[in-house]
Amino acid sequence: MEKVYAERVMWETIRQDCKYPLEDNNEGFIYGLNLIDFEGEGDIIDVQWFKEGEEREKFIVDNNLTIVFDE
Repeated sequence: MEKVYAERVMWETIRQDCKYPLEDNNEGFIYGLNLIDFEGEGDIIDVQWFKEGEEREKFIVDNNLTIVFDE
């Protein structure tokens, strides 16, 4: 089985980095995962957002993701 790599991110960090308005809460989806392609350039190949941290953690376990960076 091929390893899939990911990093945990939080919407607040993305909002600040991208200079989105303070009131932008990503519709409540504040817990994120960047899925990363380490076979190539290490690019982000997909982003998943969750309303609850527990949902994100379940997604990690269910999809056997390898976390490489943590926020």
